[in-house]
Amino acid sequence: LCLLLVDFSYYWSHRLSHKIDYLWAFHQVHHYSEQYNCATVMQRSIMELLQFCKCIFYSPLAIFIHPYYIIKTREFIYLYQLFIHTEVIKKVGSFEGIFNTPNYQRIHHSFNRAYLDKNYGGIFILWDRMFGTFKEKGSGPIDYSIPESPQCYGILYQQVRIIISPAITYTIQGVSEKGGKNKL
Repeated sequence: LCLLLVDFSYYWSHRLSHKIDYLWAFHQVHHYSEQYNCATVMQRSIMELLQFCKCIFYSPLAIFIHPYYIIKTREFIYLYQLFIHTEVIKKVGSFEGIFNTPNYQRIHHSFNRAYLDKNYGGIFILWDRMFGTFKEKGSGPIDYSIPESPQCYGILYQQVRIIISPAITYTIQGVSEKGGKNKL
């Protein structure tokens, strides 16, 4: 039960990290890599790791589950991510009916238009199937780069860029959504 609830919270936290500009500004570092392997899991913004607002998704669970078990379950989910961030493992049969697999995670990291905003699950792919974000791989290659991906892949540059770049943009253009519409 703990695994299901924590993974459900992970799904929503991850999904909103792609949908809300503030959260995406930090999460996108994880999607910068044009090479796709288990090291991609470790490619994170220090700011994303410090985002206490994500605790909103896990805090209600503490009513029913001891925080120790929530934290350990989240750690297990992140360890599982090492298994699914790979191109070595292709399809894994009936396992793919319930669980997020390398096949589905590759789609999540793809920039192909048909695959955008799909397959957010941590361990279970059930949430994506339930909430309409599930996508199977079609034919053709997968492109892993994102358009605003910096040309410099140094870790220090990535950490500073996600803070400085939006500040400069907002100072010059004002706060806006990804589509250019003013949020204010």
